[in-house]
Amino acid sequence: MDTYRKEVDFVVEVRDARLPYATAADSIVDLVGNKPRLILLNKSDLACPRATGNAVKRLRRDYDNVFATSIRSNLAGKSASKIVSELRDKVPQRFRTLDALVMICGVPNVGKSTVINAIRNVCMRRESRHTSTRGKRKKWGRGVRTGRLPGVTTSVSKISVSSDPPIAMVDTPGILLPNIGSVEMGLNLALTGAVRDEVVGHETLALYLLDMMLQSNEIKSIRKLFKIDISSSKVRRSPVEVLDDIMIQRGHDQTLREESSRNALCVEILRHFRGGALGRFSLE
Repeated sequence: MDTYRKEVDFVVEVRDARLPYATAADSIVDLVGNKPRLILLNKSDLACPRATGNAVKRLRRDYDNVFATSIRSNLAGKSASKIVSELRDKVPQRFRTLDALVMICGVPNVGKSTVINAIRNVCMRRESRHTSTRGKRKKWGRGVRTGRLPGVTTSVSKISVSSDPPIAMVDTPGILLPNIGSVEMGLNLALTGAVRDEVVGHETLALYLLDMMLQSNEIKSIRKLFKIDISSSKVRRSPVEVLDDIMIQRGHDQTLREESSRNALCVEILRHFRGGALGRFSLE
């Protein structure tokens, strides 16, 4: 990190659109000072559109460059192209032959490496079309390794994303918030994958998620996905009861509460939430 700190020209901070404030990387200023910054609210395809729109408006009161992205959805190409345009306009160019250095950072599992690969792919396609008539192609090398779990990026790496203008990006390991302000914030961060499930526990996370969905009357997706009957008279059921209903519907004995099956169900619920199968749900 120290190798690139003084050389950074621009910062791209990636946040999770479902947690646009809790996933702020507050230690950025300590790392690179007050360098120009672009804030991306990534995974906006998984968040409530209205909540994301309000977050963008609020953040723009303090930051000039803020917008939502959906790198993992069918809008990935459009989002990546928009990011590339922003970088070309905002990133200062040192010399035509020397890469401008962009540091991308954020808490774990907000999609930093995925964003780099998407930007890189857009630049590759554009520059390949531009150079195809000249018979001269740039060797790009490999992209950045990605994964669903936090902690895939374990060291700082530098990768070229554009040669015209010359831009390189530094991919950093997730910078977790130094202090988790409350239990609720910690659970929300764990729901988005910023903290490994094992730290909190699959059942604790699944019950917390079900409780939020019950309180906001967003349980319809659970009812439809798991084919359980939660009529209007049962809206006030507890998350434990909802979990038991799913277990019974699948043929498990409620009194036995088979631990392995129950844990597997909780893992499944979390996977569906993170993949968007439970709908677009913001956590703050």
